[in-house]
Parts: sequence; structure tokens; C-alpha cells
Amino acid sequence: MSLERSRVNFPLNKNLPPNIARLPHFAPQTKNIHYGPEEALQMKHILVALAVSGNNDLLTDRTHPPSYLFHQMQVITVVEELMREISPHTAAIVAGTHDLGRSVDNNESHIPIGYDIATELGLPKEIANIVLMHHQWGLGIEPFGSAHFHIFANIEEKMGPMQKNPELILNKWKESLGTEDEGIFLASLAVLIADNSKRKTFIATEKEKVPVPVIHVFDEKLGRELINVQLEKGSYKKNSKTHWREYAGLYFTLNMIHYFEKKTGVNYKNAIKKAQERYKTEVEPELLLMWQAEFDLQNGQT
Repeated sequence: MSLERSRVNFPLNKNLPPNIARLPHFAPQTKNIHYGPEEALQMKHILVALAVSGNNDLLTDRTHPPSYLFHQMQVITVVEELMREISPHTAAIVAGTHDLGRSVDNNESHIPIGYDIATELGLPKEIANIVLMHHQWGLGIEPFGSAHFHIFANIEEKMGPMQKNPELILNKWKESLGTEDEGIFLASLAVLIADNSKRKTFIATEKEKVPVPVIHVFDEKLGRELINVQLEKGSYKKNSKTHWREYAGLYFTLNMIHYFEKKTGVNYKNAIKKAQERYKTEVEPELLLMWQAEFDLQNGQT
């Protein structure tokens, strides 16, 4: 049985952006889902258009896109590299879908909103479901998360199922996606890996310093640093259920990287290195041009 939206504890009322009707939609797909470079580029244009029209980051202007848009493009870039020899363009669609709701709400409600946007744009349910599953290290959505991690008393027990039988856990992930398509399944794993392959830096604007994510190799050291930052911020308390869930997610992701490398023959660190270079020299400059063009279009400056 595929994952249903009713299992997610968020408001499920549609809250679609006002410009959704004028955005390009995706053609219906048959059983074998396949997208080409035109659709991959279309997804990037959709993300930019949504970010301009629904901009909820007050520190942005014609020169500075919202930080989540940088992250969206970085995830696409990493996933394209991870899936380079399999289905990079289809994978780019999956990657672009994961945070579609950020333009409407940059908090956790972006998950159901993103699902609504994805289905409204004509994306198949197998891809739309990644919106529901990518958050909280992929562990936060029933039935996958609590059934296999939340009920355990300590981190060793939590990670037992993944360490002993990763195929069992990842088959349940695939079942929750509702797909038999190996390419979509692998792309969804690549999205979760890419979504965590980041570190924050800051850029100076005329107003103040703005946090911007950068592509970074995810390893145990970085994962522990991210958890400690959340503890220092007071996002959750030490030894709370959320704290242990984060640790479970850390090691789940490390195991997933190993599984992905074994399954595909891809070297994760090499893929990150290529993504970093391509993002810096190609993707980000193109993003800034797309942002400025769309900003001018929506503000009547063309």
C-alpha cells in the first residue's frame, strides 16, 4: 500500500500559490516514468517562478533569491550527479519536487502544500510522495518512521533494523513511495542523501548577513555537528525523543549512502565533488539569471 496523505499530521487544506495555473504542467506519464532534459529545465523554472511569487523571505530582492531556492538547486545538482549513469533528468524532477512547498510556507507545513503543488502540476503520485517522505531524515512519516525507529529505547536498538537488514527497511521505503520503478526508488534515496549533504555559510547583503546552504559531504562528524547546533538553539532537549530520532536519522543516512554506493556503483564523495564544481561554475550563475528574469517579469519590469 502506498503512503497516504492522511497519515501526515499537518493541515491538509489546499493552499496553492496564485500563479499555479500559469506554470507549465507535466504531461501524464505511463507506467514507466521518464523525463528528459526539457522537463528537468522546466522544473527549475517552476521553482524559480514559485519562489518569486510566493517569496516568504523578507531578505530577498532582485539580486538575492531566498536561501531555500539555493538549496533546491543544490539538491537537484547533487542528485543529478548521483544518478548520472541511471536517469539524471527524471531524478532532477524528483529532486526538484521534494521542497516545492517552501515558496508558500518555509516551515513544516511546506510538506502537504508541496504535495498539493506536485499533484496539481501533473506529477505522478510516486514522485509526489517523496515530498511526504523526505523530511526528518526520512523517518518522520508513518508508517516508515515510528514503526521502525521511534519505538526503540536507545540508539543502538533504533539502528538495529537498518544495520542488520537494510534491504528490509528500504523495501518498506519503496513500498511507501508506491512504486515498482527502480529509477524512481533510487532517485528518492539520492534526494534524501542530497538533502543532508549541506552546510550553512553566510553572505553579506545591504541589509544583513543571510544564511545560505552550500553543498558538503555528509559524514558522521557533520551529522553530529548539526545535531549539536539544534541542541544549542533549543530546538529540542538532550535525550528527548526528537534528539534520539535525530541520531537514528544520522546513522540511517550514513547506512543509506553505503547502500546507494553498493547498489549503483557510484562513489558518493566523488559525486559531491563534481556537484560542488558544477554548481559553482554553471548552476548558480544560471539560477541568478533565471531569478532576475522572473523577478522582472512578475514585477512588470520587462
